[in-house]
Amino acid sequence: MNDDLNQNSRAEIIGQRLTILREKKRLRVGEVATTLGITSNRYKNYESGDQIPSLPELEVLANLYSTPISFLISFDESLIEASGMDALQAQKFMQLRQRIIATRLRKALDEADLPRKDIATALGISPKELSSYLTGKKPIPLALLEVLCRIAAIAMQSFYGTQGMVGEQLTMAERVAGFRQLPADLQNFIAQPINRPYVELAKRLSSLPAEELRSIAEGLLDITF
Repeated sequence: MNDDLNQNSRAEIIGQRLTILREKKRLRVGEVATTLGITSNRYKNYESGDQIPSLPELEVLANLYSTPISFLISFDESLIEASGMDALQAQKFMQLRQRIIATRLRKALDEADLPRKDIATALGISPKELSSYLTGKKPIPLALLEVLCRIAAIAMQSFYGTQGMVGEQLTMAERVAGFRQLPADLQNFIAQPINRPYVELAKRLSSLPAEELRSIAEGLLDITF
């Protein structure tokens, strides 16, 4: 499957998720569009799969729909409750995130010493449009951001917002989603306060070097036998 087909499938699935979540929240298209500061027609394009939102827009939508960002991007089925933002907070958040993403991406591309003209050609856009993305004047569609990350050899996840009120809520949502993916018996074990010392021990052991872990294991075998 080529990149165009991948992007089209991604757009359709994200659109389906957005539609399901909006209807579950009983929100109108116009209400969501107002929160994002875009037209209703543009948001309809997101839900129909004709366009893919930018990462800051997806972060706001994840917050609005009380879902982890991975549910929209990686299609994690877990949902949790989180407080939402009003339209002004959402737009300020997206503007800030847009500038942060553009700055970090521009720095990574500069360090890779890649000519902007060649990057624009690879993306199928004009150098002027690329410049508007890399200066934060225009939000980067998710599909283009993923390609730019591959070109700059950086992880897409490194752009996920983790700071501030929204970042903390999304990070917590991701943690809860991860917990819900664990087997039920393991969830029950971790949830029992009496088992907390074992969880803390596992955490400490996970940070030890391999040689030290091997030495501990050998010591346990000596005691056992």
